Amino acid sequence: MTWLKALILRQNRLSSLPITLGSCSSLEKLDLSSNELESIPIWFYRLKKLKFLDLSFNSLLKISPVISQMESIRSLKFSGNKIKEIPLPMVL
Repeated sequence: MTWLKALILRQNRLSSLPITLGSCSSLEKLDLSSNELESIPIWFYRLKKLKFLDLSFNSLLKISPVISQMESIRSLKFSGNKIKEIPLPMVL
């Protein structure tokens, strides 16, 4: 699915994501809000064109340092999770 630009999967009770999502090389917008995700998969770094990522209202306890390596990200939403600290690379 290299042609896919936007994927909206909000409110689906997802607790994990398929690794095949990491092969969506043209993906620019990904909305995973209001699911049951507890972590961000390590393969997220493969989404080189991702600009908008919404992970709000999940069950995330921390933000993966992988997110700080994604240089194309312009909008990042994490509200409504149980995150207690932000990794240093994301703050700088």
